[in-house]
Amino acid sequence: MMMRYMGFTINIMTLLALNLAIGLLIDDAIVVQESIMRHVQAGKPAREAALFATNEIGLAVFATTMSVVAVFVPVAYTRGLIGRVFFPFAITIAFAVLISMCVSFTLDPMLSSRLLVKHDKLNFVFAALERLHEAVGSLYERLLGRCLRHRVLVVLGALGVFAGSLSRLAS
Repeated sequence: MMMRYMGFTINIMTLLALNLAIGLLIDDAIVVQESIMRHVQAGKPAREAALFATNEIGLAVFATTMSVVAVFVPVAYTRGLIGRVFFPFAITIAFAVLISMCVSFTLDPMLSSRLLVKHDKLNFVFAALERLHEAVGSLYERLLGRCLRHRVLVVLGALGVFAGSLSRLAS
């Protein structure tokens, strides 16, 4: 709706803005949702958890959103050709992030207050994924320990891969 109101077309810059904004949009909702779920799992009723968690995390989400807006809005008002090219890009991102913040403060807590329930026991899919996550974490920890014990070999290996990639570019 904002793009239509501003007279923007679907072009490379607005599509790039929407593509970039997808990651930013999900971030607000995930932070709020995770906070609500943490309080539900701690035993609070879903409605109370939604209110408490949104108030608890609200300032951080607001600050994050405003910092993104503060980065992109000045880009929109750059002068000259660059400003004309980047105006739709910057305004589209800023508007999308502001809408995301509004959704994370309204729709996410409302849906969470109605849909979330505390699970005392994980179902078999989540239990299997949790075991897999623990196994990968353990493997990573062992691999990282070995790499830190053999730093010189790791650096030489990295330099070898870098040299190999450069030789691949030359051919």
